[in-house]
Amino acid sequence: MTRPTAIALSAFLAATVPAAAEMRQLIDPVAGHPGRTWYDLTKIIVPDLTAEGAGSEAVALRYVEDLGDSDEDPRPEGPFIIRSVDASTLEAEGRRLTVLSADLGPADGWAAKVEALAVFDEGLNLLDAINVGQDSFNGIRGNPIRISARDQALLTYSEHFNSNQTYGSYALLMIRDGQWQTIDTISTLSDRWCGHERTQSLNAASSESGPGYWPITVTVTDTQHSSEADDECGGEANGPEFDKTYAVTYTWSASMGLYVASDHGFAALDEENGDRY
Repeated sequence: MTRPTAIALSAFLAATVPAAAEMRQLIDPVAGHPGRTWYDLTKIIVPDLTAEGAGSEAVALRYVEDLGDSDEDPRPEGPFIIRSVDASTLEAEGRRLTVLSADLGPADGWAAKVEALAVFDEGLNLLDAINVGQDSFNGIRGNPIRISARDQALLTYSEHFNSNQTYGSYALLMIRDGQWQTIDTISTLSDRWCGHERTQSLNAASSESGPGYWPITVTVTDTQHSSEADDECGGEANGPEFDKTYAVTYTWSASMGLYVASDHGFAALDEENGDRY
């Protein structure tokens, strides 16, 4: 392989391999956009943002889930300080877009925080911004997931924990006509108590299937194993060990213009976890 060919191949791979989200300070430059910083992009969604990262208001952010007509979308109660943002890239509809995720602090009247997820076009103009804050700690999870020859999906996570339980919430998202579209939201519950640890972990992957949007399978692995009991457990026996999975495949419906979950989605997992809260 000649040197020019190797350089061209390296450049191609750098442009096509999904990039995991990385934390960026507001003063950091946006790669490929001389003179632009993450502060510049964040200020588009927080118009009153100061150079120190202080703000109190944001552009309208619809919620990642449809709340129906009974509730208003959560809003930042302000004021807040933005120390850094999660930054990523996402290929959508054949375009390479820039994504940032920013913590806007507590939501007015909600237990969850507001997490703004914004997507910008090739010229760093805002296309869309939504609130993916389903809990106290929020961000972008892992690498984008390729869902067609021209598109990738993004997975966000939210969680909070107490002394022995971790509550997880995930959102699987795509860009459709320049706007965020929620494929699904999934919740998990992990816990630790006398004689056992139970962990629920989530993985999402696609299956290449020619033109159009590919099927996406989300798997939650529910594993329980024995652990050392602490002094407060007394003679309580260890919980039984097991390893089981819940899997849902999402296929594209051209007539509906969205992904549709197989069977009843994660209803069985939700029912299982509902009895454990």
